[in-house]
Amino acid sequence: MDSNTRRKKLLITGGHLTPAIAVIQRLKNHEWEVIFMGRKVAQEGTSDPAREMQEIPKLGVKIITIPAGKLPRHLSLRSMLAVLRFPAGLLAAFWHIMRLRPDVILSFGGYVALPTALAGKVLGIPIVTHEQTLTKGLANAIIERFADAVAVSWKETKTIFKGNVVVTGNPLREEIVRSDGWKVPIQNTNIPLLYITGGNQGAHRINMVVKKALPQLLKKYAIVHQCGSAREKSDYTMLLQTRASLPDELKNRYVIRDWFQESEVAWLLRNADLIISRSGANTITEIAYTGATALFIPLPIAGRNEQLANAEFIKAAGTAEILLQSKLSPVTLRKKIRQMLKDLTNYKRNAAKARALVVPNAARKVIKLVDQVYEKAKK
Repeated sequence: MDSNTRRKKLLITGGHLTPAIAVIQRLKNHEWEVIFMGRKVAQEGTSDPAREMQEIPKLGVKIITIPAGKLPRHLSLRSMLAVLRFPAGLLAAFWHIMRLRPDVILSFGGYVALPTALAGKVLGIPIVTHEQTLTKGLANAIIERFADAVAVSWKETKTIFKGNVVVTGNPLREEIVRSDGWKVPIQNTNIPLLYITGGNQGAHRINMVVKKALPQLLKKYAIVHQCGSAREKSDYTMLLQTRASLPDELKNRYVIRDWFQESEVAWLLRNADLIISRSGANTITEIAYTGATALFIPLPIAGRNEQLANAEFIKAAGTAEILLQSKLSPVTLRKKIRQMLKDLTNYKRNAAKARALVVPNAARKVIKLVDQVYEKAKK
């Protein structure tokens, strides 16, 4: 395609939003025109809007949604209905790609990326796909077979992919790198600060255990809790009610939100004494980069047990511990927090080792790979 007659178009797609945002931020004032193709709802079978529906437009990028269905690992009525949506997603992707005529498709995995990448391949569009995790996601296990390039986040992952595989690192959002301008709204800063997060969608199991443990935890710690915004479980409303029932002294030590902005997360990662979280790829990247001490509670049903692998990777660096969800209770949570805070100095000594795991300038390296694939396709 003639780049002299129009701007180059980059179609970004995938269910892993954080690295996509990081790349889009780096593409400001760049020669690429960016369009995002994503999902409309956060999870199959719910009406909760996907986070990209709120975050991508803030970046000045047009978003298009397709009715993609999630590939099932276990058969159920819901999973079979999701499979039936896949052809509709594939047809929608075909129509949008023919209409938009992107020069390159950049995929960040997940079920929305597969029909987009397949349609793009059939239409002759170069494909770059990025894998965030230490394992191989189900969508990327298919996309790698026809992708022009595969970008991976960790050098340990390079050998499990075939073809043109490049270690780019996992892109970090600008706010995480800068970390400026916010302070936690808690009055008492003389006690340890815990940051509890279940990721974008929250973690219902963690939220329920925290609810039961709050009265005891708040006697010793200040807590900032990101519980997710899924209306299906109504955790945010439940936890607000729990906070309202607490004595004023404890209430003032507990900040509950469904979502925190990137600048707020950046401050929390650098200033909380202990992070308690799931162990998705983007979470562990940001925790390792900031050198934070973390207690990971891996999601047990994550694809190919990737969250446990992620957690073990950071634990080996010496800045984290793991509490399996099967062992999670108010008692075990309090015990693990107490043990880790008692040994906090030793975890902090390993912060530099954890930071060394993260590839710097990952967003820039992903864009460079996209440029290389584009130039090769032109020849």
